[in-house]
Amino acid sequence: MAEAVLRQDLTIGEVGTNIVKIENPIFVMKENLFVSSKGQITLPSAMRQALGLHGNAIVTAEEKDGRIVLTPAMVVETELWPDTEVQEWARADEFQPGERQALQESLRTPAQGQRRKRRG
Repeated sequence: MAEAVLRQDLTIGEVGTNIVKIENPIFVMKENLFVSSKGQITLPSAMRQALGLHGNAIVTAEEKDGRIVLTPAMVVETELWPDTEVQEWARADEFQPGERQALQESLRTPAQGQRRKRRG
């Protein structure tokens, strides 16, 4: 069962005569988990819901000061190409003699069968 703990030591505000005022208290959810023989753990549903983790979510695991820290993550696919291939693409995109002028002319004149509308 998950245990919610109020960490008052994290945000101490003004001190009154006999009362310590806590500003923005932080609640920490804590639970003991079993690590399977395959090294797997199951995050409790309350934690998954609180962090917005749904099926097949990605988390980053890091060891920090003797603790395992799991952080929701996003994976962005990237592809790398060698410079020679990028240069080939650039050459393929270059205009051949006369292509630029033909394109500019086609953009200046209305398409066949269409008239320009007069403004006014």
